[in-house]
Amino acid sequence: MESYKSRKDYSPLLDLLAARRIYHRVHAGERWRVGQQIGVDERCEIEPYVTFASGDVIPRAVGAFSYTHSSLQPDVSVGRYCSIAAGLTFFGAAHPIDRVTSSPTTFDPPQSALRFISGYLADYGITDYPSFPFEHRPAPVTIGHDVWIGAQVMIAGGVVVGHGAVIGARSVVTKDVPPYAIVVGSPPASSAFAFQKPQSPGS
Repeated sequence: MESYKSRKDYSPLLDLLAARRIYHRVHAGERWRVGQQIGVDERCEIEPYVTFASGDVIPRAVGAFSYTHSSLQPDVSVGRYCSIAAGLTFFGAAHPIDRVTSSPTTFDPPQSALRFISGYLADYGITDYPSFPFEHRPAPVTIGHDVWIGAQVMIAGGVVVGHGAVIGARSVVTKDVPPYAIVVGSPPASSAFAFQKPQSPGS
C-alpha cells in the first residue's frame, strides 16, 4: 500500500463519486460501503461515467465510459471507452539477476518495510547495514482509448497499449501493443488488426 499517496475513508468520497457519476458496480446498487477504505492517487483524473467493478483503488487516470472488473494499480492510466475483464494483473517489482542474490536484502534500505529484513536488523542491533541502489519498482502502464482486455491478462510495467487494441484472455504482455492490434497468447502475437492498415500509394 506504500504506493498510495493517501488512504481515505469511503464516507466522504461516496457523495463525491456519485455526483461525478463514478460508479463501483456495473449494474444497480453499491459495492463500496461507509467504513471501508479506498486507495486514492492524489493526482488522479477520473472522468464521469466510469465504473470500478472490482478492487478498492482509484488509479491515476480513467477516461469516460470505461469500466473494469479488475483492481487497478494506483499509477495505471486508462483511456475512454475501455472494457477490462476480471483477473487483469500487473508484473510486480523487479529483482536483480547480476548479484550474489536476487533477494531484496541487497537493495532494500535498513528501514525496510519488509519485516524479514527490518526484524533481522532490529534483533541483531545492526545499524550500518549496507544497501546498493536498484530500481525495482515497475514503470506505470498506459492503456489507450477503446481498448478491450480479456480475462486473466498479465501486463508488464511500462507497457503502452495503443488505442483500439484487443488483448485476448490469458495473454502475457511484455511489450507495447500497437494501435488496433489484436494480440493473443504468451508471449502474445499480433494475429490481426481491428482495422485494415492504410496502404501507401503503389503498394
